[in-house]
Amino acid sequence: MYDKVEDEFKRSGIFGDWHFADALNEFFECSIEESLRSNNTLVRMLAVLDRRVGKRTLEKLKSTIDEQPEWLRYFYQLRLESEGL
Repeated sequence: MYDKVEDEFKRSGIFGDWHFADALNEFFECSIEESLRSNNTLVRMLAVLDRRVGKRTLEKLKSTIDEQPEWLRYFYQLRLESEGL
């Protein structure tokens, strides 16, 4: 039951402090490419907002926006708009 509730919270964009701590650890330990492909949505959010992700990579990511959870799409759009894409 705990796993079901946890999954629902993640889909809804509700995270605890420990989720952010885990995501930061994973983000700092992985390459930017691995972070963009991570199963952890918080890690993907951090990667999309990272300045190491350039316009070409953002262009490639545009096609995956609809596959992202609704709350994460906001961050993709934010970054795309900031780059004028």
